[in-house]
Amino acid sequence: MQSGDTRTEILDQRIGRRGFLGGAAGVGASALLANALALGSVGRAFAQAPAKDQTLRLAYTNPTTFFDTGREGGSPELHLLMFDGLTFYNWDTKVTEPVLATSWEYDPASLTYIFHLRDDIKWTNGSRLTAADFEWTWKRNLSPELASVNVSFLGYIKNGNAYNAGKATVDTVGVTAVDDLTLKVVMEEPTPFFPMITSLWPFFPLPRAVIEKVGDDKWMEPANIQSVGPFVFERWDRDQEMVFRRNPSYWGKKPNLERITYRLYENASKQSLAGYEADEIDFAPVPPAESERVLGDSRLSREVVRFAESRNWQLRIDNRNQATVLKSADVRKALYLAIDRELIVRQLLKGQGIRSEE
Repeated sequence: MQSGDTRTEILDQRIGRRGFLGGAAGVGASALLANALALGSVGRAFAQAPAKDQTLRLAYTNPTTFFDTGREGGSPELHLLMFDGLTFYNWDTKVTEPVLATSWEYDPASLTYIFHLRDDIKWTNGSRLTAADFEWTWKRNLSPELASVNVSFLGYIKNGNAYNAGKATVDTVGVTAVDDLTLKVVMEEPTPFFPMITSLWPFFPLPRAVIEKVGDDKWMEPANIQSVGPFVFERWDRDQEMVFRRNPSYWGKKPNLERITYRLYENASKQSLAGYEADEIDFAPVPPAESERVLGDSRLSREVVRFAESRNWQLRIDNRNQATVLKSADVRKALYLAIDRELIVRQLLKGQGIRSEE
């Protein structure tokens, strides 16, 4: 069942004491790529939204593994605070905008993109960001040893999938730093949307010197990390809190917020409402099971904000067992017809969503 659609508003309930959060999320399509891009839009809205207070308190599910931009598959919010990409996809205008890249050209005959980089970007240690940082990062994220879940994005690059599968060498991967400010990228096949997906976190430049010094599992520690985004990772109290402070040397528009703190939960989507009610955080989702109570509360009901969010629920069929009755198309059609989508939205999700198109 699909809860997000570019053509339809979704009543996805959230609580927010800061009114700007109600408009932070753009409506996105339900496809994986579009969903990921919509998440990118949310992150930038958080980073640059106006606020009277200088600290925004949010909730986050406690990371069980390090949130490496090469290995993280679905929660890029923190990456978007600390890093920028070559581009940014504007969901309002449907235009891919330059960010760390100033411009790019495409040669259809050779399937080659040339990206031209800004010359004023610096890491938080003061060193200059160069095209070589992008080349190294993309090849690192494609390496078989890293076992990234993001190969589906990076695999559009020539020999990207082959290198990841151990069938090609790293020097054959089609990304090359021509000079400090010029990045050459050769595609496996025509990929007209490639500039758009370079706005995604697997394409963000990473600090090579730090990763090679401390390793893949420790480079994101506050004491080690170097970044180029609007916020700097200041503190991580394990199982308690993460703190990000405004980057004073950020090249772009400076955030109005001084700090963003994340209170850590075992499951933020289910547990953060209690933190909101205890005034520990400023924004929390309303689980469907809590909808009636919240909407019936004289104070909380006035603080509910509804906005469109790109998300979907799916029933997936495992066809690996050759003897299963699910090999029959008629059985699968019967399952499809037996699912009452309206009932699920109305009773199970308490109105948070819409039925998918049939």
